Amino acid sequence: MTQGTPGFSNADDAGDWSGFDVDVCRAVAAAVLGDADAVNYVPLSTTERFTALQSGEVDILSRTTTRTLHRDTALGLNFAPVVFFDGQGFMVREDSGIVSAMELDVVDFFAANGMDYAPVRFERAEEVLQAYDAGQCDVYTSDRSALAARRLLMAEPAVHLLLPETISEEPLAPAVRHVILPQAMRIILPPPATQYLSLAKNTSLAAAIAFPEIIAIVAGTTLTQTGQALDSLSKCRGAKVLKTLGGWEDGAGSISAFVVRGP
Repeated sequence: MTQGTPGFSNADDAGDWSGFDVDVCRAVAAAVLGDADAVNYVPLSTTERFTALQSGEVDILSRTTTRTLHRDTALGLNFAPVVFFDGQGFMVREDSGIVSAMELDVVDFFAANGMDYAPVRFERAEEVLQAYDAGQCDVYTSDRSALAARRLLMAEPAVHLLLPETISEEPLAPAVRHVILPQAMRIILPPPATQYLSLAKNTSLAAAIAFPEIIAIVAGTTLTQTGQALDSLSKCRGAKVLKTLGGWEDGAGSISAFVVRGP
């Protein structure tokens, strides 16, 4: 989790977490463990997040993290499908008179005039927010979703302006450690998938997720092709998520419907 980003992952005074990234974790717990509440949320800074995942301190990184080729390969991570498309933006105070990111040519100005500058670095997101809100910084840059969320935490949110430009594309996705499944799994998985569907076929849940259609489409293809039964398992896990968290209409912000319909 982040250390506090409203709308994505944020803990209230009672220590209860909520937000989009939190719902991703709850959906995974519901699908894998059958219990959406079987999650231990660990707040991590930007510099801590990948080390925590690589070391096994956390099992899944659901923390407004951009999926990149480098992270997907060199860091030994596997990214899930993208769940949110974001982009880097800028926030300034309205009384600064700045209305476009094109006016933020500070680095070019220093270079052109042979001037040195010293960037001020912070370890934690709340330290950056406090420094900007206190007037130590003139511009605050981050993902636009984060800027909008953290503006709500400032003393006077209305006096801060998000500039219209977006200077990058940030596909946010959960990540896990890279695991190479043994080849034997390609033989082990299909029989349990078949058995699971057979046991569930006469239940009301199976009727709700259109079991006949699953059998008609899947039984003749996925379940008989070694190594492709994972598709059937994903349908079963999706049903678990739907049963545990509900859908958009009855889940009040749950992402379970997205998980069921997603790739």
